[in-house]
Amino acid sequence: MDRLNHLVFNPFIFNYKFAGNSDLDPDINFFNNHDHRSYDYLLSDQFANKFRGDDNPHSFSCLHFNSRSLLKNCDSIFEFIELLNFQFGVIGFSETWLNDESPTSLLNIPDYINVFKNRQGRTGGGVAMYIHNSFTFINRPDLEIDTAYCDSIFIEIPQVNGKNIVTGVVYKPPDVSVNRFGESFDNLLGKLNMENKHVFLMGDLNIDLLKHNVHNPTSHFVDCLFSNSFFPSIYKPTRITDSTATLIDNIITNCCDFPSKSGILFSALLDPSAPVFISTASIVPVFIPTASNEVIEVSNPTVES
Repeated sequence: MDRLNHLVFNPFIFNYKFAGNSDLDPDINFFNNHDHRSYDYLLSDQFANKFRGDDNPHSFSCLHFNSRSLLKNCDSIFEFIELLNFQFGVIGFSETWLNDESPTSLLNIPDYINVFKNRQGRTGGGVAMYIHNSFTFINRPDLEIDTAYCDSIFIEIPQVNGKNIVTGVVYKPPDVSVNRFGESFDNLLGKLNMENKHVFLMGDLNIDLLKHNVHNPTSHFVDCLFSNSFFPSIYKPTRITDSTATLIDNIITNCCDFPSKSGILFSALLDPSAPVFISTASIVPVFIPTASNEVIEVSNPTVES
C-alpha cells in the first residue's frame, strides 16, 4: 500500500508489545497466563481467512472504529466491514459527530440494530453501537460516565444462564485530563465488578498506553485497570501517522474465563485510526434470541451473586 511509505513505521514489521515485568508484577503475570492471543496488524483478507468460522453462536465478538464523522465516512467503513466477512456481535463507533437532527436512517447496517448517544450542546464527539439483531439487549444509561469527561453508551446482553455481557463505547476527548477521567473510569469499573458480568469496553480514550512506563497519569490508569481485574486487549499502536504512533484505541475486558483473540485491522480506506477487535472463543451458554428484538430500559439493575 502507498500509505505504508509515509508512516512513521511499517506496522507489519513492528514488534513492540505493551507489557510490564511479568516476573515481578502479579497483576500482569495473571493476565499473561490468560489464554489470549493478540494479533499484530491484519488486512481485511487476512482477517477473513484467519477468523473464518469463528463467528459461531457460542462466541462473542466486538469491533470498534473511530469514525471521525460517521455520516461522512460510512460508505468506506461499511465497505470495510463487509470485506471482513464476519458477523460481529457488537460494532462500536467513537466520534460519530452526529446530532439529534442527523439522518441516521442513512447509517443502517443489515441485520444490526443501532443505538446512538450524541453529544449535546457542542459539536464533535458522540458514540454509537450496532448490535446484531439475534440478541436481546438492555440499554444501560445508569452506567454512562459524566458527560463533562467523555461520551459513553452501554448495553447489556442477557444470557440463558451464567453471567450477562455488558458492552460499552467510551470516547474521552484529548483535552480532558487523564487523572480526572481515570477517577470516573475507576468508579465505573468498581460498579461493574459489583454486578459480576462479562464486560467489553471499546473506545478511543486518548490515553497512549505505550507511555505507561514514562507518564505517571497513564501508569495510574493502567494500575486502575489491573486492580479492578480488567485488561487491555490491544498492545500496539492504533493511530499511526507520518510522525507519530500511539496506542489510544482499545477494547478493555474482564473476560478471562475463555480463550480470546484480538488485533488491529489495517486499511488505506481508514485513516489514521485503525479499527480494533476482540473475539472470545466460547462464551457459554448461547445468547437469548428474540423475534421482536425488544429493547428494554433499566434504571436499577440487580447485582448478580
